[in-house]
Amino acid sequence: MINKTDPFREDVEEIGQKIELLGDFESMPSAPSVSHVCDQVKALVRLLSELSVSLAADPLDAHAIQQQQFQLQRQFQDILATVASADIDPAVEQQLRPHQTEAHRRLRLLGIEAMRLRTAKQPATLERQRSQLQIHLSELQKFVQAMADQVCT
Repeated sequence: MINKTDPFREDVEEIGQKIELLGDFESMPSAPSVSHVCDQVKALVRLLSELSVSLAADPLDAHAIQQQQFQLQRQFQDILATVASADIDPAVEQQLRPHQTEAHRRLRLLGIEAMRLRTAKQPATLERQRSQLQIHLSELQKFVQAMADQVCT
């Protein structure tokens, strides 16, 4: 019979509690998979296509374009966070970095042009802003597609 004040009993109880905690730890979600990153990048590709359609529309809806640009930024930030925590081969992650950097830069430029579009009043200014948006969007699509090619293969 073990005495209640027996130090051995206290050690056994403490070990039991630690085992329970480990069980909880093992049930925690694991790092995102590469396929999850791929799905997110494909979703970004779709959002870029939708923005392209909006830019081709006549008349332009500057507010809707800016809202789509905000949605693109949120999706891109989600991708960056997922890539940082995902279980991705370091070589693939290294190949992604330049595409991420350039996509991020183009996304910022797209945001600036979307704000300029909202403030444009003259038809010539609207067309110039539309043209600039299309250029940045085209470049952004190339970098995001390169990201998809790296992650989704």
